[in-house]
Order: sequence, then C-alpha cells, then structure tokens
Amino acid sequence: LFLLTKIFIELLLYRKNYNSQFNYFFIIVFLLIAFYFVYNWNFKIANWIQGAVWYIPHITKIFIILTLVSSLIIRGIIIPITRNIKLSYLFPFNWLIVGMLGVLLDLSKAPGYFLGSLSLPFLKIFNKIFLISDKKNLEKILVLCPFPEGVQAGQRLKYEQHFSMFRQNNYDVKVKPFINLKTWNILYKKGYYTNKFLGMVLGYIKRFFTIFILFRYDIIYVFMWITPYGPGIMERIYRFFSKKIIYDIEDNILVIKKNEINPTAKFKSVKKTVKI
Repeated sequence: LFLLTKIFIELLLYRKNYNSQFNYFFIIVFLLIAFYFVYNWNFKIANWIQGAVWYIPHITKIFIILTLVSSLIIRGIIIPITRNIKLSYLFPFNWLIVGMLGVLLDLSKAPGYFLGSLSLPFLKIFNKIFLISDKKNLEKILVLCPFPEGVQAGQRLKYEQHFSMFRQNNYDVKVKPFINLKTWNILYKKGYYTNKFLGMVLGYIKRFFTIFILFRYDIIYVFMWITPYGPGIMERIYRFFSKKIIYDIEDNILVIKKNEINPTAKFKSVKKTVKI
C-alpha cells in the first residue's frame, strides 16, 4: 500500500524526477516481500513434506546467502568499477573489504532510506505550499482550463495569446489543465474508454491537490469549468479558498449536446457554472 501510494503521488506530481528516491524504497520493499515468500515457501507450497516436488531444503538460508553475495558483488566490484576504481586496487582482496563495508552501510541506512523515500513526495508538497516563492514581486495568476496549453482553438483565442503580454507586465502565469496531453490525443477518437476514464480520474485528483496551493495566487482564472462532472462541490471549495476568481464562460457550455464519441458528455452539469 505504501509503495503504490508513493508511486502514484510521485508520478502525479513529480513525473520528471520521481526516480530519484524511488529505487531505495523499491529495493527494500521487494526484498521484504521476497523474504516473506521464501520463508513461507515450504510451509505454504510443499506443506513441509520433504519428499514433495516443490520442497526446497534450506531455502531461507540460500536466499539470505545469495542476497548477501549479490550485495557484496554489487558493492565491492560493480559500483567501484562504474566509479573508475582500478581493478588492480580491488583485486585480489580489497573488493571483499569494500563490499562488506558497503553492505554494512546499506543495512544501517535502510530504515532511513525507507522512511525518507516514503515521505519525500509529501515533503515536496509541503515545501511547495508553505515555502516562500523567489518571485515575491510578481502578481501570480493560476489558469484552470479543460485542455493543455497550445492544443485547443478556443483557449488560444480567449487567453493563451495574451500570456506573453502578461509576463512582460510582471505577472507570473501558471497553467493547470484538467486533461493531460495524452488524454487529449484520444479524447475525440472513438473507443479508448479505459484511457479516457483514467485521464478523467487523474484530472479530478490534480484538481483536489490544487486546492492546497490556491492561496498562493492573486488571481484564479477559470476557463469554462473547474471540473466537468458533479454537483458543483469542487467549485464551491475553489470559490472559498481563492483570493479572486475571473470566470471566462462561453455560451455553448450551457448547452449539453449529444456526443457519440464521448457518451458521458450528457452527464456534464450546467448548474456548475452557477456555483462558480
């Protein structure tokens, strides 16, 4: 559960560098799970029948020895070679000393790696929310829109063409679309219902986390809607936490049309516009 939660948050919010601390966490969790299965193998699989086909004598000892030997080789030979340590220094015996030292360090730091990699995404969120921005003198505008920047004609016409002027006049503009580019590429194609559904779920999750940074912006610029479906709860929350909202509405949002490509369009709520 911890592993999946961490992966999800890192992929969602910090996709560019989520691997930085993920490896330590994954390795430790993988070893714990592997040890659990190995430790219970003869009991669960072979029912402690020594003559059974699946019975493996001393399986736990074998696993621990293989893990330690692998760690020694990685720490004593592979890592030093990648760091340009000469083979003449490592062999015949120094690689063993270096490897044992590395394994001891890894074991002593394992709890810290585990807790640190687990808490990293939450610390990043905390820092983004509470640390003071370097751009103190800039007016901050957060643009909430349905689609990614530069792909939809209505968005380009209504506000995107003005971004350069805003930035020249001391405004810091951030854009947070509901739909990511991957979902946009299939949105108006037939089928792909699973990918479209996952894209929508991801959009709602991003909108939820955005609530916690609304107070950092002087203006929240909403184009069309904040979320496409639902009774307007998210809109009320955004209204409450925003300093100032500019709502850019188009008349066609008030008309729910039949959509053969995306049948769920009929569930869009016209009343959400009133909540904004």
